[in-house]
Amino acid sequence: MRGAIKSRMLVALVAAITAGTAQAQSPRDVIEDARLVGIWQEDCRQPASPRNVRSIYAVDRSGAATLTYDSGAGSQLWVIRILSARRLGPDRIAYLSEAVTTKQQLDITLMLTGGRIRIWTSRQVPQGKLQVENGIVTSNRQPSPLQIRCS
Repeated sequence: MRGAIKSRMLVALVAAITAGTAQAQSPRDVIEDARLVGIWQEDCRQPASPRNVRSIYAVDRSGAATLTYDSGAGSQLWVIRILSARRLGPDRIAYLSEAVTTKQQLDITLMLTGGRIRIWTSRQVPQGKLQVENGIVTSNRQPSPLQIRCS
């Protein structure tokens, strides 16, 4: 009987510690723990373009996490601040992002699989309009880009 009680107490303690750690993670912690910092693209051998957008996840010295989209020569960089982030499981993270220039916020779920990333859901905040649902871009019904780490 004592062994069963100790086991339950240990499980409860581990769950409490794990829950506290998950809630305390900063966007920097989540982005770094998920190994997202770096350059991602569908085809790293090709230059950035509207059909081969380069995604650059970074963390600056102050600890701020950002995502920059580069659509190639002649296109303006789209810089996004990651305001909050959390792990949803071993293959997904969620983050709230805000475009630096427009202040448009998106609630994003990113799928991490086999060394690749894909936006699984993207929802405008506060409107709630889905841009990506279950890995499919709602405007054209095509899969969202599956990117691989370039560096």
